[in-house]
Amino acid sequence: VPASPSFPRQAARHPPGPRTVATWTVEESPAACLAAWRGKEGLAGTPLSAPVQHAVLEELERWAHARFADLDQLHPVPEHYELVVVEINQRA
Repeated sequence: VPASPSFPRQAARHPPGPRTVATWTVEESPAACLAAWRGKEGLAGTPLSAPVQHAVLEELERWAHARFADLDQLHPVPEHYELVVVEINQRA
């Protein structure tokens, strides 16, 4: 594949699939995670009824208390950004 400004030659050499292009660490508390999840409709992309979602998050909070004790304590959380590389066939 010929190189171009919009499609560099090196991109064509990588097999298709996800590539991590940036990583960083943030500080987050279990309490902040739980609060964010409580504000969503459904969990993990799955719609749930309000009573089921409430029960799931209550159980998760009990587990978090057992695991972390202080839910307001900040913990390092790794984050990353991925791109999916695809091969583009150019035909004349």
